[in-house]
Amino acid sequence: MSTRTRIISLAFGDLLCFLIFVTLGADAHGEGFNPLYSLWLALPFAAAWFLVSPFLGAFRADVATRPKKMILRTMLCWLTAWPVAMLFRWLLVERVAVPPVSVGNFLSFSLVTLLFNLVLLSLFWRWPFALNNNLRSRGV
Repeated sequence: MSTRTRIISLAFGDLLCFLIFVTLGADAHGEGFNPLYSLWLALPFAAAWFLVSPFLGAFRADVATRPKKMILRTMLCWLTAWPVAMLFRWLLVERVAVPPVSVGNFLSFSLVTLLFNLVLLSLFWRWPFALNNNLRSRGV
């Protein structure tokens, strides 16, 4: 797989994970599905992820074919990007919410965001990606 294809594939899948997260969340809160609203809600998470994760090696070639390394790298990247994502979320969504979101609710949402995106990114997307690449590189 070329460098360009690997990076585009990973970035597309990462963005899809954030869109799945916000779409499921909006639906769970009775907001229904609205593609533009979902993009708006996913923006803080994607922006933080793409700002932080490349510097921590989330798109490196040596990680793309090693499933265990991919999980650990993804976890490190999301744990580092998560506070940035929550700051962006507060700046873009929460501080202008009517009625205002309580600190307790924001902290609960932050924890759900941390765990749900950690599972989506690492176990449901990036680990299978690395496993597939590993098997293909070995001719399986």
